[in-house]
Amino acid sequence: MLECLKQIQNHNFDMISFVEGEDDTIKITGSHYDDVGEKLGGSELGDSYHIVLFRDSKTDSEKYDDFETFDAILGDPLEYISGLLPRSIYGIVAKKTTTSGTFIGKILDNIRKMEYTVTVFSK
Repeated sequence: MLECLKQIQNHNFDMISFVEGEDDTIKITGSHYDDVGEKLGGSELGDSYHIVLFRDSKTDSEKYDDFETFDAILGDPLEYISGLLPRSIYGIVAKKTTTSGTFIGKILDNIRKMEYTVTVFSK
């Protein structure tokens, strides 16, 4: 796990956002839902999460390119994020609950208001 994420590993956040900050820093924010609701999905491997990923635009820092959203089961969200940050992939990992869809919907609406190019990340 990346050192910058170890600081929050003992917190049980509902949502973690990780975006590029100023001066080549990474801004990591953990939040709790106002209305947690009931967990949806998941398995013995881990909980189900909404994933929203993007890269900063190479031509305009106020826009995002390569926007993608999907659901996934994660054993450790911080380990997952640790694999994304070195590749300059940013986004949101949010626990999937009976109330989280509204929260994620608002986030996606705001991202869609920006100009972006939709592509699938390749490995």
